Amino acid sequence: MTSRYADRPTETRSWRGTLVRGQALRPNKSWSFNFTLHQIKEGDRIDLIAYRYYNDASLWWMVADANPEILAWHDLSPGFVIRIPNV
Repeated sequence: MTSRYADRPTETRSWRGTLVRGQALRPNKSWSFNFTLHQIKEGDRIDLIAYRYYNDASLWWMVADANPEILAWHDLSPGFVIRIPNV
């Protein structure tokens, strides 16, 4: 496979009372980029965060790409810290 996640191990986690098995999407140690840390606040959405940092909401995918361990962007708690790639 050519996916950057192809060599990731699988794991089982509980999600809303159901056991879910899938790839462990932890960043590969060989990835490197400069980033800023952003602490999630009430009402934050990934597109609004992209607009805040890049002045372009359509660049939300850059934020998602820098945080591959996050699968549920709609369910982040205030106080959670994410990486924002510097461009």
